[in-house]
Formats: sequence, structure tokens, C-alpha cells
Amino acid sequence: MADLHQKLASLQGLLPSQRQWLDRLIFQLEFNPYQHIRVVGCAGGGKSTMALAIADLLSEDFNLALLTASPAFNPSQIRQHLLDNWFGFGGDGHKRLIQLVGERQSALPLGLVIDQADDLPEELWGELAELPCLIIALSEHSDPHAELNLPLAPINLEDARVLLKDQEFGTLTLADRLDRVNGNIHFLLDPQLARTPAKKAKAVKPSGISPLAVFITGMALIGGVVIFWMWTEKQQAQKGLGDLTYLPEEQQVAPAPVANKPLTPQPSTTDIDALVNKLDKADPAAGSASKLERPAEFDFGKDASPAASASQAATAATTPAVDSVASSEVVEQPTKQPEAVVNAKQPASDELIDPLKDQKVVVNKPQPEQQLPAEAPIEQAAQPVQPVEKAVVIQTDDVADELASIAGGTATATEKPAQADTSATTVSAENDQQYSYQEAKLLALPAEQVALQLVVFSNDAALNNFKQSYAGLPTLVYQRQKNGQRQLVVVLAPFADGPAAKANLASLPAALQSGFVKSIADIQSEIKQQ
Repeated sequence: MADLHQKLASLQGLLPSQRQWLDRLIFQLEFNPYQHIRVVGCAGGGKSTMALAIADLLSEDFNLALLTASPAFNPSQIRQHLLDNWFGFGGDGHKRLIQLVGERQSALPLGLVIDQADDLPEELWGELAELPCLIIALSEHSDPHAELNLPLAPINLEDARVLLKDQEFGTLTLADRLDRVNGNIHFLLDPQLARTPAKKAKAVKPSGISPLAVFITGMALIGGVVIFWMWTEKQQAQKGLGDLTYLPEEQQVAPAPVANKPLTPQPSTTDIDALVNKLDKADPAAGSASKLERPAEFDFGKDASPAASASQAATAATTPAVDSVASSEVVEQPTKQPEAVVNAKQPASDELIDPLKDQKVVVNKPQPEQQLPAEAPIEQAAQPVQPVEKAVVIQTDDVADELASIAGGTATATEKPAQADTSATTVSAENDQQYSYQEAKLLALPAEQVALQLVVFSNDAALNNFKQSYAGLPTLVYQRQKNGQRQLVVVLAPFADGPAAKANLASLPAALQSGFVKSIADIQSEIKQQ
């Protein structure tokens, strides 16, 4: 290969950088027995020119074939092309290259220069590797299977000056133009090629489907999805989901109707007239004596209460002198008694007509006799002063006694025994009057027991709705003040301890199972704070 350098000097149409690169290639071929050399260069960098120059240099030393690969060639056509270049005729392109080459003899070693090697089919690379052949392939990418990847020298300022010598550009203009073409000789010669051609917009063909049909189909699809979703949600919904445990405090509810309290029955006019006639026929002395022994406090239509009996007994025991004085006054003036009775009829009738006034009639002490001057007549001095108020009070007691005897069939004051009552009954009655709900029952429970707090309401209407919904539950209600607001707390009590209350919680309706255990002591503390 000593004459390759001389042959390179005689080649025409090469750029200075291309000559230097070919000189390096000849140096590699002289000292290294390569079989596959890959020449790597950019697009437009002169690869095709270098392929022709390499084929011209090696044409005398090798049985050389020049191939420009293309996607349009199939492997069979490429095999026939190689046989035609090496041996002058094409053979059966369906056989492997090693079989076709082995059937023929060549006086020179085989050589192959491939331009655009990236387009060569993959199956031929394996067949070429089996041949005893020098392969020089030029492409834009390196090959890891090649023995030598030799990059192609990019064009420089001296190459640009040679290419554009007719245009007489300055050095700065050439350098600027060379930087913008990025090693592409075609763009350097014609800058218009560097501009990317505008892509033609593809003509959009109108769809054959009507827009109305598309809209109807879409709406039907959306409706089907919604219906399917609602059906699945209904199937998966748990029982009791959505039930309200209590009304929110912010909700305005119409006030519940106030329950009418039973009125005390009034005595009839016939009973009153019969009682007045009986009092007119009664003995004044006996009536006066018995009236002081009657209890001073009486409730029409009922027996005398224990508290009234006790009060009367204490009054009678502490004022014996008053009784004796009053009795003497009545005995001394028997003729005045009917007049006092007649005068007292009208006040007694008024009190019977209005029995709602629970008046406590107390026998007043007799006023002391007036001290008359000496000049007063003897008849006027001997006559004691009897105020009308005293007579009215006495006759009121008699009317009450007689009416109580008629209504309840009770005995007279001297014959009626005193009724005793326990202190627990009195305390319970007072507590029921003091509280509006079941606070008294909760206060009577032992403090060590527990309860289940179910719900909390802010008004009576919500509480009544709850009681109607769960009428079978033995609940208790108490009132408390929390953060300045009135609250009605519904509990289930009593239970011995917390585990017993929690066990009962599982048996409640699902809407009430969110309740919690609360001690009776805490409930009593909240009630006492009211």
C-alpha cells in the first residue's frame, strides 16, 4: 500500500480536511489488518464524497464493491449486487453470502465500501462478518461491533474558504456562516436549505356521524353511568343509615302544646245551700266550740293534709288561753250568734265559689275589750266588743268543715284521728314541684351507679318527638345549663357499673348506639348546679 499516498495526491475535488483524514486512514490500513472499519460523520458532512474517494484509492489493491444502502433494497437484491461487483454476474440471491462467494475464486482480496450503512438490513451484517473481506461502512452512528470507529473530520474555515471562493466572503462572515451550518456542507453552500420547510396541514375530512347523534349517544352514556352508580350505592347502603338521632339545636321547632292541668272541682250550688241551711240549724255553742278544734288549714274536696293537722295541733297546744277566752265569749252572748252567722253567709259563699285560693285561715286572738270611760252607759260597758272579722273567720271554718264532711265523709275534729306521713313522701312531693322533669328520681339514685346518656335536645318539641319515636324505652330526662344554653339530657338508668351499661347499649336501636356511659354522681352534680 505504499503507492496509496501517491494516488491520494493525484485525487481531485477533495477539501483540505478530507485529504488529511484519508491520509490517516491509509496509515491505519498499512499497520493494522482491520476487517470492519466504521466511519462516523454528521448529516451533510461529505460521507458520500469520502466513500467514492476510498473506493478510488482501494480499487487497485482489492476486489472492491461499492454499495449505497437503501430501505428500498431487500437482502436478495443486495446479495446479487455484491456478486455482480465482485464477479461480474449475479447469482441466487436467496443463499447466504458465504455459500455464493465460496463457489467462486478471486485473485484479489475482497473489499466493500458501504455508504449510508444505517439502512443495511440486520441479517446481512452477520453474513458479511463471515466473509474474508475488508468492510468500510460510512454512517451517522458508531457500531460497537466494528473493530475501528473512525470519526469523519468536520469542515473548517479553510474548507469554507475553498467552497465559497467565488463569493469572496470575509473571514468573519465565513466563520459566522460556518457556525450556523453545524458541519453541513449543503447548508454552507445554500443557506436556504437550512430553513425547515413548513409542514403542510393535513386536510381534515368531515366525519360521517351527525353531531346530534354524537350528543345523544354521549348523554345516554352519562345517564347510564349515573343510574348504575345510584343503584350500586343503594345496594351497599347500610340499614339505619341516614336516621337522625336528635334534632340540631339550630333548627327552629314549633313549641309543644302546654298540657292542661286538672282543675280542682268546685262544689255545686246545691251543696253550698245545704251546708248553709245546716249551719243555720246547728247549735251556736256547739258550733263555736267545735270550730276551734278543727284544723286551720283545709283543702276543699280532699282530706286534711298531715302538715295541716300537725300545724293545728301545735297551734291548739300553744294557745290554750285563747281557746278558753273565745269559748267564754260565745257562751256569754248566745243571742248574738245567729246574727254573726247570718252576716258570715255571704263571705263563706264567696270562698266556696272560688276554691282555687288555698287560703290558710288562722283564728286570730280576740281583741282586748275596749276601756270605756266612767261616763259611758252600763249596758254598753257590759257588752263585749265582737269584731265582724272574727265571726267571718269562724263561719269560714265551719263551712270548710261541713263541706269536707259532705265530700269525703270525714268525722268531726274531735272524732278524726291525726294522719301521720313519712318525711320521704314530703320531700318527694317538694322535689316534683321544684323540677320540671325526672330530676327528683335521678337525685334519689345511688351516686355509685351509672347511666347511659343517649341524646341532648334544646327544646321540648324535639324531646316529645323522641319520646314518640322510642316510646318503649324507660328513659329519664333532666335539665342542665351548659355554656349559657338550656339543654334537655335523655339518659337510660340505672345500671350497676360501666360493663353492664355497655352491654345494654348493644341492644338499643342503631340510631342510639352512639351513647356513652355517665356516672350518676356527675348527673346529680349537673342537676344541683341549676
